[in-house]
Amino acid sequence: MDTYRQLTKATIATRTAARLTGVSRATATRTPRTGGAGQPAQYC
Repeated sequence: MDTYRQLTKATIATRTAARLTGVSRATATRTPRTGGAGQPAQYC
């Protein structure tokens, strides 16, 4: 993912950066979720 970000910061098109790194553009632009994976949901 770091390589993808570096390419896009270097003005490489997102489509090209995704193809070169094998990262889906949808995954690359997704905002990371807070909390760890596998943590149960908090219900009220």
